[in-house]
Amino acid sequence: MKKSWKSNRRIFIIFAVLLVLEIIFLNYPLNYLVYFGGQATDLTPFIEVVDVPSDDQGAFYMLSVHTTKANGALWLRSLVNKNMDLVPVANRIPQGMSMEEYNQLMLDMMDESQKKATLMALQLGGFDYEIEGGGILVEDFTEQSLLKEVLQKGDIIKSLDGHRVLINEDLQGLLQTYQPSDQIELVIEREGETLTLKGALISDEQNNAKLGIYVSSTPFELQHQFEINFDDQQIGGGSAGMMLTLQILDKLLPEDLSAGYKIAGTGTIRLDGSIGPIEGLKQKIKAAEDEGAPYLLVAADNAEEAKLYAKEIEVIPIANLQEALEFLQGLEPN
Repeated sequence: MKKSWKSNRRIFIIFAVLLVLEIIFLNYPLNYLVYFGGQATDLTPFIEVVDVPSDDQGAFYMLSVHTTKANGALWLRSLVNKNMDLVPVANRIPQGMSMEEYNQLMLDMMDESQKKATLMALQLGGFDYEIEGGGILVEDFTEQSLLKEVLQKGDIIKSLDGHRVLINEDLQGLLQTYQPSDQIELVIEREGETLTLKGALISDEQNNAKLGIYVSSTPFELQHQFEINFDDQQIGGGSAGMMLTLQILDKLLPEDLSAGYKIAGTGTIRLDGSIGPIEGLKQKIKAAEDEGAPYLLVAADNAEEAKLYAKEIEVIPIANLQEALEFLQGLEPN
């Protein structure tokens, strides 16, 4: 009897220890982010243009994906759920940035995307506007920077080789088209004076072209004839840029750009009108198909990957906003 009690006690202790270890593992934060649960959001109620009537029969949908820090439980779920993906934190979040700071960064990027979408829609529609402010503030230099001989802290970069830059995202997008050691021309503002400077790019650890400076975006405002309001849905990131632009333009113009269809899409926008690639395609495409959208507009750089996941939706590669507009104008009314 005494031996049986000791045996049961030993089993109970082992079970309790295993249970505690399991709880610790399931809740232990891993150095990964998990993508899951794509969402398609109808932009018709998301964007309001005051005193401009709209009776469109179709709709434009922005696509988003939930992102959170992975733990043991989510890691196990990702092994059996094909609609979940794990991504190393280092691939998405800058070193030293917390998840809360990252989420705020994503919300800030959405705010910038809304401003850029408004600007691009006004351009495409041929409407008048003025830009106040904007540009890239030089905060500091890396040790390897070749530009510290010509730039100064406090300079505001306004353009790179003739391409206007309002925010850091646009500057980084332009740099992707360069090689290390390329010569560049910058137009800057320094203490109220406009200067044109020349310098060279350097290489980062991945052999990508970099300026070798620490920067931040300066605020810019658009002045135009419309009052455009965005619903605050706490959706972050810049990947909705293309669809925001098309929805705003659709509300500004008398014709129905959607031609009566559900048009889903995803892709960032740059100030030259080009469309940039995004992540989380698998989850976003599923959300678009669940919504019943027949067409998916994606950045040309994402097209091949998108076709791997698309089962019921037609993938339309888009290089720039003009291509997106031409595709929509070529649709037969639904």
